[in-house]
Amino acid sequence: MDSTKKVLEIIKQEALSSQGRLRHWVAKSLHWAINDERFTDFTPAMWAWYSYQYEQDAKEDIEEKRDMIEYLASFWNSEAVQKVKATRSRDSKKRTTTDFQKTLTKFFGKELDESKIPKDHKTHSSNNVDEVRVVKHKEVK
Repeated sequence: MDSTKKVLEIIKQEALSSQGRLRHWVAKSLHWAINDERFTDFTPAMWAWYSYQYEQDAKEDIEEKRDMIEYLASFWNSEAVQKVKATRSRDSKKRTTTDFQKTLTKFFGKELDESKIPKDHKTHSSNNVDEVRVVKHKEVK
C-alpha cells in the first residue's frame, strides 16, 4: 500500500510540474497519447519552441477573457474601465525582460550562461519548429 501511495505521489508531482503540463498541452494539441514514443525524439529546441507557444496561447487566452470582461463591464461603468486600461497601458511599457527569456528560464530552471556560447555562434530565428537547426560546437570549458 505504501509503494502505491509513493508512485501516485510521484505521478502527481510530475503532472503538476511545468514540464508535465507542457507535455500534456503538446499531446493534446497533436492528438497524441501522453506516453507516445514520439516524445523521445523531441530535442531541447523543440521543447523550448513548444514552451514558448504554450505561454503565448495562455497569454492570448487571458487577454481575450479580459477584453470580454472589460466589454461587459463598460455597460455598467465605462469610466472605470477606461482608467483600468490606461493604467495597464502605462504598466506594460515598464517591462524590460522578454517573455521568451522568462519561459526558457522557467522551463530549464536556470538562467542562460552567455559565457558558454561560442564566439562564432550564428543566430537563426524562426517560428517554425521544422526550421530549427542543430549545430554541433566544441565544448566550452
